[in-house]
Amino acid sequence: VATEKLRAELEIITKKAEADLARFDRKLSEVDRKVRDLGGKGGKSLRPLGTGLSNATANASEFEKSMAAANARVIAFGASAGLVLQISRALKETVKATREVEKALTDINIVLNANTANLQKFGDNLFKIAGQTGQGFQVVATAATELARQGLSMEKTLLRTKDALILTRLTG
Repeated sequence: VATEKLRAELEIITKKAEADLARFDRKLSEVDRKVRDLGGKGGKSLRPLGTGLSNATANASEFEKSMAAANARVIAFGASAGLVLQISRALKETVKATREVEKALTDINIVLNANTANLQKFGDNLFKIAGQTGQGFQVVATAATELARQGLSMEKTLLRTKDALILTRLTG
């Protein structure tokens, strides 16, 4: 009786194993079919290594194009960052130059004691003199300050500053 019972249990286990094996075989066939259908554009099936060389070349070309585009983006970013840096430097230098001009005009105004409108005209004339004589504003302002300390009027100071800088330029 025990042997028959064991035999019956063994048959049940065997049937379950056979069913599992059949299910596994069906799944394996399904996976095999899917693998063969890989490479899928236009219904192409998977080919052995070497027959898809043109496809590999196309993929390599596409990768090369992607790398070139990425490189172009990196270069564009670098150029943009450089441009932002140059603009920042230019703004800093503009602020620095503005401070120097204001300081020079303040120093001149201490000596001349002019009102705002006259000081503005005087500053504009100093810039014109700097342009005409090829000197920097700081040089022109220093010369004008020294001449103004001698008690000259604004007009005389401008005239003599221009003459002095022209002579300096001519004599080298």
